[in-house]
Amino acid sequence: MNTTQVNLQPETTLSQAQRHNGVTILTKQSPEFEAYYRQAREKEGRWYPDEVVKKLPYAHTKEHHSNEWRLRVRSSVRMLQLIAMSPDLNRIMDLGCGNGWFSRRLAGLEGKTVWGVDLNQGELEQAARLFKAPNLEFVYADIFNDWPTHPTLDVIVVNSAIQYFENLPRFVERMFQLLRPGGELHILDSPFYRASKIKSAQQRTQKHYAQLGVPEMAKTYHHHTLAQLKTWNPEVLFNPSSVKNQIVRSLGRRESPFYWVQVLKPFPEREK
Repeated sequence: MNTTQVNLQPETTLSQAQRHNGVTILTKQSPEFEAYYRQAREKEGRWYPDEVVKKLPYAHTKEHHSNEWRLRVRSSVRMLQLIAMSPDLNRIMDLGCGNGWFSRRLAGLEGKTVWGVDLNQGELEQAARLFKAPNLEFVYADIFNDWPTHPTLDVIVVNSAIQYFENLPRFVERMFQLLRPGGELHILDSPFYRASKIKSAQQRTQKHYAQLGVPEMAKTYHHHTLAQLKTWNPEVLFNPSSVKNQIVRSLGRRESPFYWVQVLKPFPEREK
């Protein structure tokens, strides 16, 4: 098989797909889910106008969750610095990209090609409208069924989105089908729970969405433990519970409450 054709397979599939308002469409859209999702995000104050999205993660007004975004500045900068210093991490998927603010930051790094992938057409259209670059493409896709299954990606970033994937082990296995050997999966700004706390967390989620008037969204929000990643020997790059970060917080500096976890796709074993 021609190596060049193999490496270009995702680009070829995307170039042949339908486009709508700047977004490449690989999956049949789900208007019902999008309606629930948008309603919940609007009631939470997280469906941002263009002028705010352009500035993210540097939001400075109280009504736009400024305290939360200050923490996300630090976590996103750490991730961007790692990728910027890695010349072999050039083909990047920002999975669960939402309005595309982090995809835009990734695409601003020299030599990187970025795909922002999500299942929310409204936010993707906003992203495509605001962030135009030759090395950046926004795609509406069911990552399990409709993204080209070929291991050409160097890194997949899941930024504040792992909770929208129900089965974490199945998710990792699917990501490995898309990553090259040695490729990196990064999960950041996403909640992980102790096994003993899962039930109470589920109850809080159900109560939250019920109070918002969108109880259907509770079915799309899932609770995971770090132990579910144990099979792949994950490396914790940021531990909010570390002694260092506890000291930092005791000195009055706020830090992210979320883990940053890296999972590497192993290289195939060489034949002896």
